[in-house]
Amino acid sequence: MIRSVPHGAVLALLVSLAGVPTPLIAQDRLAAPAPTARELTLADVLESSATHAPQIVEAMARQRQADARALTVEGKFDLVFNAEANARPLGYYNGSTAEVSAYRPFQNNGGQLYGGYRVSTGDFASYEGKSVTNQLGELKVGAVFSLLRDRMIDERRGRREIAGADIELASLDRDLVAIGVQRRAIEAYQQWVAAGLRVRIYRELFELAEARQESIEKQINLGARPAILSVENQQNIMRRKSLLVQSEQNLQL
Repeated sequence: MIRSVPHGAVLALLVSLAGVPTPLIAQDRLAAPAPTARELTLADVLESSATHAPQIVEAMARQRQADARALTVEGKFDLVFNAEANARPLGYYNGSTAEVSAYRPFQNNGGQLYGGYRVSTGDFASYEGKSVTNQLGELKVGAVFSLLRDRMIDERRGRREIAGADIELASLDRDLVAIGVQRRAIEAYQQWVAAGLRVRIYRELFELAEARQESIEKQINLGARPAILSVENQQNIMRRKSLLVQSEQNLQL
């Protein structure tokens, strides 16, 4: 991981260890350090890729769709209420009825549990005897069980099984996509860090060659070294500068 240390802090530490008063320039740098960008860590890269990578977002959308389909299928097993009222304000027979019923399918059988309440008032024709109840009304509760047909599996339970399998597949697909994206993010981050290290190394080598050039020229002027060393070192400087520029371009890519 690459960590940048402010040059002012390094200079102040070296000066304090040497016991020399800090120069005014160093004091100014310590008093007003230049703002630096926050360090980009691997955790930041992984967090960003986990929430913004298009592949992961798409996989999460597919999982939400599977969850929605499963919720729709589960609604087939909900408790269902029905209410109905009939009235005849005009005519000879003024009978009226009100009925409330409910049913709920079984989770492990093709049958259902049901119940209802019905009450009637007024007069009815003789052929409408089924609509007549006493003053307290009529209450019914019952259950229907599938003994052979739809006992082991029916359409509702079949769709629920399929929806559950779709959820598991969508969850597995999301995990696989996330693992692939995170792996590529780690590789990209490591390549970026390595590129930054190469830039630092090539820059140090380039600066070292430039500093060596000044020393070589002084020795040549004193007659201690042949002039060919200056030409060779200049060629070395150009090679290192080319490597530095190339590494900086790779880092920007």
